[in-house]
Amino acid sequence: MSDPLLEEYKAYYKSRGERYESNENYKHSYAAEQKLAEAMLGCNELIEFKDQLGDKNVKCAIALILDQYEMRLEFYEELKEVIHLEIIKDIIREVVKAVDAMDVVTVVSEIETKGGVKISMDQAHRQFHTEWGQLDNIEIYESAEVPNNYKSKLQGWADGHRANLVESNESLEENNIHWQPGWRHAPELVIEYRNRRLLPYSDQHIEEQLAKYRKIINR
Repeated sequence: MSDPLLEEYKAYYKSRGERYESNENYKHSYAAEQKLAEAMLGCNELIEFKDQLGDKNVKCAIALILDQYEMRLEFYEELKEVIHLEIIKDIIREVVKAVDAMDVVTVVSEIETKGGVKISMDQAHRQFHTEWGQLDNIEIYESAEVPNNYKSKLQGWADGHRANLVESNESLEENNIHWQPGWRHAPELVIEYRNRRLLPYSDQHIEEQLAKYRKIINR
């Protein structure tokens, strides 16, 4: 007489084993879930599954991480996000060494946490993106054709924007050095694809603005 509970377990694991079938994005998970399902389907009694299980559940967890991060790898390769790619590759390399579920969680969590700081430090070089408007204002105030009695006022406004840019840069470096010792603002990195793609301007216009910006903040 068959065991109803055993049959329910077999149906469950069979379903799990089939859910990623023909899905190329989850090829690792499909292979791992198939092995887990085969282990259950080969049991004549439910208690046998304990011996058949081994580390197959951990392999399923690892497989899912590999699938998810390989998809991220493809996405960030297209955007040339070098820091994200470094973190993803570290996870893919290290997670396969996990021996239990806690190891899987720990590996991903620790690398992601450290990587989050690296990403923030890299993206901080995009300060230029947020300062574009002030650079425009400086140009407007200094090139505006106005009566002589207004020129000093406009020059004062332009000088104020210059001072804001310098102060903003100093604050940025003072803050980030606590997260990454020796961190220094490198606005020239904005021309690298991952940063450049966020600026809806021509290369020539960016080069002109960047030259002004670097001269003002002395970077």
